Amino acid sequence: MDGLRFCAKCEGSIPRNSPAHELASGRVICADCWPANATQMHRRAGATRRRIHGDSNPTQAAPAGQKKGCIGCATTLFILFVLSMIGKCTREREELKRQREHEAWMSDPKNAATIRSWEREAELEARGMPVGPAEVVAAYESNEIAADRRFKGKRLRLTGVVADIGRDILDTAYITIESGNRVRKVQVFFGDEFESDIAKLRRGMTVTVVGRCNGLMLHVMLIDASFE
Repeated sequence: MDGLRFCAKCEGSIPRNSPAHELASGRVICADCWPANATQMHRRAGATRRRIHGDSNPTQAAPAGQKKGCIGCATTLFILFVLSMIGKCTREREELKRQREHEAWMSDPKNAATIRSWEREAELEARGMPVGPAEVVAAYESNEIAADRRFKGKRLRLTGVVADIGRDILDTAYITIESGNRVRKVQVFFGDEFESDIAKLRRGMTVTVVGRCNGLMLHVMLIDASFE
């Protein structure tokens, strides 16, 4: 029995020196069981694998492709980093240029009158435009469009008598100030931080408030108001 092999197909014995075909799995096929065109089919299958993988051993090609991919990613990241740094430097230069131009304009004596005018407007905005409740309500009664152009969006400073104290549907505290008009008054809305001050008020008291005019609803409205 020494030296004998057995055919995996017919299970017949194959002497050591007899022709046989050994498969990749280690099994042996005798010459009688081996198909006549099997060798040609095996060669064609190998050629097909080489065309698909580009190499007889495709496992060796993967690391090279992975290496190229890593290099491409690193190159892309480097380019993006360089572009971001260029953009940052450009923005900083432009900001510095604008700052220097602004400083030069502000220090120019020819612009002193304009600067003083701006400062007066800023001070007036902070203190509020002085106006009476009767005046602002009368302006809206006469021409709402013209009154909006004059008052809406601006901070107004007015003094008047408290007509009512309450909350709106959004639970925001407000007071109304008499204007001499039987229907329309000035309605002034405050933030939560002023509730303790509002709680001390009574109808008929005189107050001075500063708030931003928000146009006409039933009353002329002031919002974001504070007391003086």
